[in-house]
Amino acid sequence: LLVTGDEYGTLCVWREGGSVSACLAEISADWLAAGCGDGNVAVWQCTTSTSPPSFSTAQVLSGVHTARIFGLTFAVTSNGGSVLLVTGDECGTLCVWRGAPPPSLSSPPSPPSFEQMQKLSVGGVYIVDCAFSPSGCAFGIADLNNSKGVCYWRSSGVAGVSGGIMPPPPIQSRTPFPLPKGLIEECLSECEVEKMQAECLALPSYPYSFPSDSDLRPHVTQLLSHLAQLQTEEEEEGEEKTERDKARMSIIHMLTAALGLYSADHAVQKRVEASLSALLPALPSLLQLCKDNLAVMEVVEDSKREGEEEEEEE
Repeated sequence: LLVTGDEYGTLCVWREGGSVSACLAEISADWLAAGCGDGNVAVWQCTTSTSPPSFSTAQVLSGVHTARIFGLTFAVTSNGGSVLLVTGDECGTLCVWRGAPPPSLSSPPSPPSFEQMQKLSVGGVYIVDCAFSPSGCAFGIADLNNSKGVCYWRSSGVAGVSGGIMPPPPIQSRTPFPLPKGLIEECLSECEVEKMQAECLALPSYPYSFPSDSDLRPHVTQLLSHLAQLQTEEEEEGEEKTERDKARMSIIHMLTAALGLYSADHAVQKRVEASLSALLPALPSLLQLCKDNLAVMEVVEDSKREGEEEEEEE
């Protein structure tokens, strides 16, 4: 079946193969909803197994939207206890409606009984469509304004996920991720991890548009490789380690942790974890070594000052 709607408020059901601005039929649940130009939503329960299809009396959902409705989507709660309807209008208002349990295909159509469950305003967005992901763990809207893109939320209570329906609205504008300006900045930048999360996890929407791989990342990778080689050589030496040797190994661990902390490479992160674990017991010795170095430097500085004072007296 195909259901069409026009701007004059006419719905038509085709077999084979205020004004209506959107309509949606869910054949599996036998629901039909139409979004109207005055902000109202009409919902019918229908029986599509008969010819012609039969429809219940329409329930009109009003008082929430004040603009034309273009986004309509149905879903069923994770426990199958309720039908959910999400509506979205051109001014960025989303509303979640909860209805009765899904009817069986053999039951006669009865008037729907949807109640408002949640209202969400997404400023600056022109909603032209909305939908749940097939798994029910995500909800998205198509935006005709500004980005002309898709905004996502995590959703729960749908398709086996428990909890609320939607979190706060997504961030609408994206700024370029601050590019690193040097090797240290590259190591301190979280871009690599954030980019991986945004590409692989997809949700939530990140506020950044990510640049292509940095020109400095190969240098970081090369340094990490060199440090791994040094660490291997240190560990292979069978001689008893002196305090200087232990300090050298600790410095290798510090550099490894600093270079790889924000790497998106799992193997590098495992090395960082091992290096940080090795550093914890070594910190007192490193602190003492630093104090010894400072003591030597102070003696050298005092000696220089004494020499300069003697030259001035002469």
